[in-house]
Amino acid sequence: MSVIEPFHGTLRVDKNAETPRHTQVRDILRVMVTSGAFAPGDKIPAELQLAGELGVSKMTVNKAVLSLAAEGLLVREVGRGTFVAEPMIPAPQPKSEEVTDAPRKVALSFVEGARDVLGSSYYGEIYRGVMGFFEECGETVETVFSPAAITDYRADADRTYADGRLIFAPRAEAIPLIEEMWTSGEYPLVVIGASWLNLHAPAIDSDNTGGAFTAVRYLVEQGHRRIALLLAEAETANMQDRIAGYRRALAVSGIAPRSEYEVHAELAWKAGAATDQLVGLLNHPTEPVTAIFAAGHYLALEAYNAARIAGKRIPEDVSVLGYDDTTAANLIHPRLTVMRQPLRDMGRRAAERLLHLMNDDTAERDGRMARELLPAELIVRDSVAPPTAAGDN
Repeated sequence: MSVIEPFHGTLRVDKNAETPRHTQVRDILRVMVTSGAFAPGDKIPAELQLAGELGVSKMTVNKAVLSLAAEGLLVREVGRGTFVAEPMIPAPQPKSEEVTDAPRKVALSFVEGARDVLGSSYYGEIYRGVMGFFEECGETVETVFSPAAITDYRADADRTYADGRLIFAPRAEAIPLIEEMWTSGEYPLVVIGASWLNLHAPAIDSDNTGGAFTAVRYLVEQGHRRIALLLAEAETANMQDRIAGYRRALAVSGIAPRSEYEVHAELAWKAGAATDQLVGLLNHPTEPVTAIFAAGHYLALEAYNAARIAGKRIPEDVSVLGYDDTTAANLIHPRLTVMRQPLRDMGRRAAERLLHLMNDDTAERDGRMARELLPAELIVRDSVAPPTAAGDN
């Protein structure tokens, strides 16, 4: 017999109501406990059975059960199931106008090695966009920072309960695990800052391919044809997209690619031996590089350093165009021309989609708009100029 049947349909989930479904399920289970349908010490039905009878997902029931366990009304025992607490704790009776729901918890997962995330010009801006959206829409959330090993997102999610999860810039090797988490329906999640083509979970990113294409085309329009690309961490989605944009811009401009012009730095914030390679390209006796597209903020600073070592002036002898518009870009001399990513907008959009998922766990399961790219903007300052006749003709 159905565990809901004795209530003759009075307990049901209204899928058109504004109240989140997991909140409705929580209230249904509370009534079943306080009415005596489940007595102290009773084992409640499996989450999958409850989900089927209430017409919701197992994830929705799981969230409701976890909420009641946090109140002390239910007790979860590993390997045995979920039981009504003994002695039973009465359900709280809210006062009028009293907020009965605790703040919802949003976990922020970063790759191993992410540095000073709130102080970061990249992560920090996205985070401010996330929190700005929640504040403006009146949603109270508690954020939990959970720096995870590259492939440890599932274990991290199992350790720390959260109503939703934002995963920042995951590496390729983590995609199968993220896909598994998403398709299971147990983990509302949105990826930020990576737009892998084989990722079907919701993802928000800037259009890195289009941004790099715009940057290199701008250099070509200024008259440059010997354009070096300074890159790092080519295994990341963003860098792969920027490499693709660089190559596509050369192709449509009729410029043959040269492998020696793609200079690999040691890390995104450390050029290492790449500086010597750049200096060599800048001081080539017959075909010196006249422009550098630095596919990252710190890489642009390394390009400035290489130009200084090579004895080249910016932009008179070599133009430099960077990626990401940090405070330093407008303070260094000459002021750096950049592609500006819409970082706050990325955070706001990711938070909006995550909230939608937390309110309706069936949302976005059809895969529509899984991958959403926001355009980058060219910010023209002083570090790009046409090449001199001696340099490029």
